[in-house]
Amino acid sequence: MATVAPLPFSLGASPVGNWPDGNNSVTLDFVGYGDESFSTRLGRIFAVFWVLSSTICLAQFFLYFAELYTESRQRSLVKWVLTRGLTFSDIEAADLDHDKVVSAAEFIIFKLKEMGKISQEDVSVLMERFKTLDADQSGTLTASDMMLPSNLNQRAD
Repeated sequence: MATVAPLPFSLGASPVGNWPDGNNSVTLDFVGYGDESFSTRLGRIFAVFWVLSSTICLAQFFLYFAELYTESRQRSLVKWVLTRGLTFSDIEAADLDHDKVVSAAEFIIFKLKEMGKISQEDVSVLMERFKTLDADQSGTLTASDMMLPSNLNQRAD
């Protein structure tokens, strides 16, 4: 089994003064018994790069498994959100305009927030942008809203 030594020991700061010391550092390029090690200057230079690169590879290996685990948890959360039943409190939370009716858009936004795909801040920023584009305050965007002088300048942004 290979383990990675702390960086000071892998670069030669052994407490007994000789490097590499098998008792202090078992790295990915040594078998760990202390009887085999690089003895030439070129071999030790190679060992430094080998230890660093193999440590990075090992870290990437663990990162890959952590990502797999995280993605699996995210998929299970999405499945749970999509299959669970709605409660009255869910309906109240999904009703963004407080008109006692949940539209398809409100339901989608509620579910996306519940899945962690978007946040309330994202929704707030988009709602503010919508309100600035809705010049006639009708609650909808029409071609006439886009033709108003105040929106002509914003469309160029």
